[in-house]
Amino acid sequence: MYKNAILILAVLLFSCKKEATELPKKDNPLIGTWSFVNLDYNVTNVNYITNSSGLVVSRIMSPHVYVTQQNSGELVIDGDLFHYNNIRYIINARLGDYVYKNTILIDSTFRTVNDTTTFTEKDPYHLLVSDSISVIKGTNDNGSIFRGGIGDQKYALSGDTLRFTFEGPFVFVIFPDADTTVPSIGAFGRTVWTFVRKK
Repeated sequence: MYKNAILILAVLLFSCKKEATELPKKDNPLIGTWSFVNLDYNVTNVNYITNSSGLVVSRIMSPHVYVTQQNSGELVIDGDLFHYNNIRYIINARLGDYVYKNTILIDSTFRTVNDTTTFTEKDPYHLLVSDSISVIKGTNDNGSIFRGGIGDQKYALSGDTLRFTFEGPFVFVIFPDADTTVPSIGAFGRTVWTFVRKK
C-alpha cells in the first residue's frame, strides 16, 4: 500500500496552478528539439499514519536523492505541446525509509533501486511569464502514468542548455486503508530536468 502510494505521488508533480498571463507564442524561446541530459531528483516523501481519531501516530520519511544515468530521448516543443519522444533513464540509488514516533527515530530500512524508465508522452503547456510554464496532463504511451512532469515549473535557458525545475511541496493525497489507519502522503523537494538543444 505504502509503496503504491509513493509511486502514484511521484507523478503528481506540483499540480497547484498560478495565476499568470500567457505570453504570445511568437515570444516563445523554448520551441525546438531538445536532447534529454538527465533528471536530478531530490524529493522526500512523507507518509503520516493516523489512528481512527485522526491523530498522527507515526510518520515515515523517505528521502529520494539521485541523478539519472544512461539518459536518452528527446523533447520536441512546439507552440502547444511538449512531445517527449522515447525518454529513457536508469535510476541506480540506495534509498532509505525512516520511521518516527513523535520526534524519535524508531526504525529505518534501506534498499537499492536499479530501475529503467522509458516513456513517450504529449503534454499541452502554456508559457506564462518569461521564466515559467504550466504543463497540463496530456496523453502518453501507456494511458495512465505521466512521467514528464505536470504542473507549474520554472525554466532556465542558458545558451543551448534548458532546465525545468519543480520546487516546493507536492500535493497531499489521502489513501484509505483497510484497517483503522489512514495513510496521508505528501512530499517536498526539487526535481530538475536538463536538456540540450539538438543541432
